[in-house]
Amino acid sequence: MWHTFVEPQLRELLEIPDGVALSATIPLGRPVGSHGPVRRKPIGELIYEDRWESPASWAVDPPGTRFAGGPRRS
Repeated sequence: MWHTFVEPQLRELLEIPDGVALSATIPLGRPVGSHGPVRRKPIGELIYEDRWESPASWAVDPPGTRFAGGPRRS
C-alpha cells in the first residue's frame, strides 16, 4: 500500500485516469547497495507476459542476485 503516499505523483507519471482505482502496487527494481539475499523466487518464476506461465523475456534478475534458501532451480 506504499502507493497511497505518492498516488498523485504516480497517477501523473503513469497517466492513470481519475476513474481507475489503485488497489495494489508491486515495485520492481534493484535496491542501491548490498542488502543480502532476496527472499523470493527468481523474477522469471513470478512475472508472466500475455498469459499464465508465459515467461516475460524482460523479467530477469540482475547478475549476481543471491536467493535465500540456497540454489534455485533452473
